[in-house]
Amino acid sequence: MKYCDNVNCERSDEPLERISDYRIMDGAVLCIGCAEEMECAYCSNLVTTLDVPGVSDDEMWELLAEEHDPECEWIATRAHVAV
Repeated sequence: MKYCDNVNCERSDEPLERISDYRIMDGAVLCIGCAEEMECAYCSNLVTTLDVPGVSDDEMWELLAEEHDPECEWIATRAHVAV
């Protein structure tokens, strides 16, 4: 079970049961309320996930795709240069 790593989070003692309940940022698990947004360098959408999942982690890539533009090259190539 995952919990929010932000010590100031009001929900830090509540389990984050679904993958859509949290983001992994710089190795820390953060609930959606604590996750900070940043602009994707490829599609310019505001996104919350910073860590890059493994190429074969389909569940995380599907979750990431929800935050990016449908034509985002970073998502389409799973952060790898297209061959």
